[in-house]
Amino acid sequence: MPSAVDHEVLDTYVGQYLLKTKKTERTYTVTRNGHQLFVEIDEHFPKVEIRPLANGRFTFGASSDGKQVSFDATKSGKVNGLTIHPKDGKDQILKRIG
Repeated sequence: MPSAVDHEVLDTYVGQYLLKTKKTERTYTVTRNGHQLFVEIDEHFPKVEIRPLANGRFTFGASSDGKQVSFDATKSGKVNGLTIHPKDGKDQILKRIG
């Protein structure tokens, strides 16, 4: 199991991210509590912990579907998006909106 991620790094991930498709718009809100990150989707779905893996990737809690998340950043290190990596390989890119 990977070691805990530094609080300062986790803080850079906290914010809101927009998933926009032809059919829907959903806001993903990332929050932090201690060394834990959580994702809540549109306040309609329960908050889910995302756990660190390696190389800046996270997995959705006890998810057995293999879904992973990575945070996208500019060259200067500013987090500007989030990518969901489902097991089927069809990545979903979310833009940071707040």
